Amino acid sequence: MIKKAKYIKISLQEYQKYLSSKWHGKFDQIIVILGIVNVVATIPQLLDIWTNKSGAGVSIITWTYYVVFTAILLIYSFKIKSKPMIIMYSGNTLIYTLVLFSAIIYR
Repeated sequence: MIKKAKYIKISLQEYQKYLSSKWHGKFDQIIVILGIVNVVATIPQLLDIWTNKSGAGVSIITWTYYVVFTAILLIYSFKIKSKPMIIMYSGNTLIYTLVLFSAIIYR
């Protein structure tokens, strides 16, 4: 037997109150910081490819997945109009695409 999913229903006023809460604002800041940290953490991989002019140790399949996955999340971020997520996934999609193309070029 298949169970139907239950959704939480809240009023527009309740949702707007949630969006304006202190907690929501702090969480947005954390998301932006994590997005920046994720991009910075990927830079050594990119620099390694560029300095050694070799993408031999880089999985093209894995990085293709990362690019596609973050691009889908970026599109979703625009759909829900979430600036912190747009910032985070824009950076991630860009840096992952650079790693992927660099690895392909230096194969």
